[in-house]
Amino acid sequence: MQATRVLKNQILDVYLPLFEPNDIDLEFLYGTRDTGKSKAGAQLAVFEWSKTKEDFSCMLVRKVKATIKGTIYANVKSIIKEWQLSNYFHSIKSPLEIYSKINNGIFTGHGFDDGSKVKSMFNPTMALVEEGDQLSQEDFMMILTTVRHNYIKTKVVFMFNPEMPKGIDKKEEWWLWQDWFSHTNEKSFTNTKLVEYIDDDGNQRILKIKYRAIHSTFDKNPYCPPVRKAMYHLLKKTNPAKWLPYAKGEWGIREIKSPAIVTFNSDKHVGKVEMVEGVPLLFWLDFNVDPLACTVWQIYRENGAHKIRGVREIKIKAKEGVHNTQQLIDFIKLNYSDKLHSICFSGDATGNMGRSEGLSNWIQINNVFTLGRRLQVPKSNPNVNASIDLMNYIFYNHPDLLLDSSMETTIFELKYTERDDKGLIKDKRSEATQKADFLDTVRYGFNYHFLIADHIQKYPSKFGIK
Repeated sequence: MQATRVLKNQILDVYLPLFEPNDIDLEFLYGTRDTGKSKAGAQLAVFEWSKTKEDFSCMLVRKVKATIKGTIYANVKSIIKEWQLSNYFHSIKSPLEIYSKINNGIFTGHGFDDGSKVKSMFNPTMALVEEGDQLSQEDFMMILTTVRHNYIKTKVVFMFNPEMPKGIDKKEEWWLWQDWFSHTNEKSFTNTKLVEYIDDDGNQRILKIKYRAIHSTFDKNPYCPPVRKAMYHLLKKTNPAKWLPYAKGEWGIREIKSPAIVTFNSDKHVGKVEMVEGVPLLFWLDFNVDPLACTVWQIYRENGAHKIRGVREIKIKAKEGVHNTQQLIDFIKLNYSDKLHSICFSGDATGNMGRSEGLSNWIQINNVFTLGRRLQVPKSNPNVNASIDLMNYIFYNHPDLLLDSSMETTIFELKYTERDDKGLIKDKRSEATQKADFLDTVRYGFNYHFLIADHIQKYPSKFGIK
């Protein structure tokens, strides 16, 4: 076939191993954008068709079927034309099929917005999966267990950018990394895995999968436009969060379009914090969530210099029979028994309405710790946009503000929570970038200590701000 004569001229070097004889069942093509992953996958699919004498059938898969026509389907058609194979094929735009005229081959589009269609293809020998990061673990298992054939070697090509789905802030929480990448620190590798599954008849089965990961970045693609290369290089300075997955091809969260706390800087504001003896501990709370969010702070002066320290964060998950407010009380009594005489509380004004065993949250906490003036809660919550502006002012101007590196959720929310003209975006509370519960504790605490108790913007020199 013509396809076998054009490989050296048209296949990027990083993807040449795909076209060499191998016994790989599953290929992961991943990395940055502009790496030619989609084109390489389409090239491999047409190449595999050219080697198969009969019964070649390739699923073209994306999460949403409507997106296939202009992407993976178009890529396969483009390669067929580029390799001068058009006379061997007939294409149908609906239902997205490309038929081979000589060996019963077929390329057909499938989307998981209609999952039953994925399993309806008879004996597929290959699957080309684009935007694989959008699929669920169940979607992926359906593909692996569907692409089976009694007589022909099958292959799944899974292409993705390592941009973690919304709602996930650590790669360790993402099924894709856990199941297939957690065993090594290498970006490109070959490995074997046993996969257990239940077949359609309810029988337990085991697949032995040999898989390979090929990692690539935009700078390995000589056809990547110079202007886009320049854009990727700039990301390191202008948007470090976006730079990791988009420019380095490393595991990271998706782009944050409108960060709320634009002045928070991990290099400046995160480090090792030691609790200072003799300085009261400040517990800043957000009640109306699960888990209950609490951050612990100390604010003090040392040799005349004003210091703000984030000591730790506490997550209290709801437990049957024990309200999380009571759990927090028990936790504080157990871990800070020698400091109960001086601890202070700030937080959500609606804690006066939330009920815990018949008492409002703040009344119960006040009864236990006899706080008096050490309960530092406003009658109503601050205006969200005003308190966001206050936080940005403090993080930008305060000369000595540090959070302990263990406060991972708080740090994540400070870096990645988004805002709009109404305030913090919380339309989808299941998404990590729209929870903001720990960020809210900081908002409440800053509002009390640096606006109500002492106006930091009106008297900045008192806080070492010049």
